[in-house]
Amino acid sequence: MNAPLARDDFKSKKVMEAPTRIELVYTDLQSAASPLRHGAKPCEPGAIALSRGASNPAFSASIQVACATHSGAIRRARSVMLAALRDAGIYQRQTVTGQGPVRESLVSEFETARKQMVDSQIRPSDVTDRRLIAAFLDIPRHIFVPRARRASAYSDSQVPVGDARVLMRPRDFAKLVHAADIQPDELVLDIACARGYSSAILARMAGTVVGLESDEDSLSRASGLLADIGADNAVVIEGDLAAGVAKQGPFDVIFVNGAVDAVPQAWFDQLADGGRLVAVVRHGPIGKATVFTRSAAGIGERVVFDAHVAPLPGFQAEAGFVL
Repeated sequence: MNAPLARDDFKSKKVMEAPTRIELVYTDLQSAASPLRHGAKPCEPGAIALSRGASNPAFSASIQVACATHSGAIRRARSVMLAALRDAGIYQRQTVTGQGPVRESLVSEFETARKQMVDSQIRPSDVTDRRLIAAFLDIPRHIFVPRARRASAYSDSQVPVGDARVLMRPRDFAKLVHAADIQPDELVLDIACARGYSSAILARMAGTVVGLESDEDSLSRASGLLADIGADNAVVIEGDLAAGVAKQGPFDVIFVNGAVDAVPQAWFDQLADGGRLVAVVRHGPIGKATVFTRSAAGIGERVVFDAHVAPLPGFQAEAGFVL
């Protein structure tokens, strides 16, 4: 690294003060897994040195540019770096300048989309629980979506995630979780958790979450992604969705990902006294988001809103003949 430049040299604009440091901190696994994470040796003037940060090994990384050169070379170095970052899905830039080194902070486009999702889809839908809002802001929904569909991860639509599974619209999912009124010490069963996004959100609300998935590939992905984001109070197990997980119950809350024509009795049997089961129950083409509550008197139900949610495979009533 070159020695600091004299003040007169800085004022002459022939060179910029050394070292120039450009730092990126991002929080999405797609970018952290990109080739940019591989380290390089200290650079020559005008070159770029890349290194991975360790402040949050789960899903953070940093890219540093350290070089002493004239302004034209710095601009060229920045252009090279920014082009690579655009390929990784990172676009926004915030710049702070002063007499010291130039510092730039780049924010993932996904982070901006996540905030817009909350502000335009979830907050206006009477979702007022601050813990739930914080969970939606913090948890990167796009990493739970196949790479080819990540551009639509935060859109106002259902997103297919494989094996006939979908992520609900953010608005419907948020309202359903909100209706469950999950408390910090409660045990939650998350049925058909797919790649684990619903379990990740629920884990921020509950004491413990048990995700249930019948698809082996989805189960493996869910376990890895939940570990990546540090959801230590969530575990995903393989099993028959209709049977539930009686040996892990009784549950304070059972959450169902996908619409069903009827709720299996086994799910009701695994509710604790005062427990709630939240599901979208189909009545023709329209689904009714419903909260079922168990008490000594039996199972009560309350419809909270209409929702168009993709049916959960295997839970549709058999078509009959009409004479």
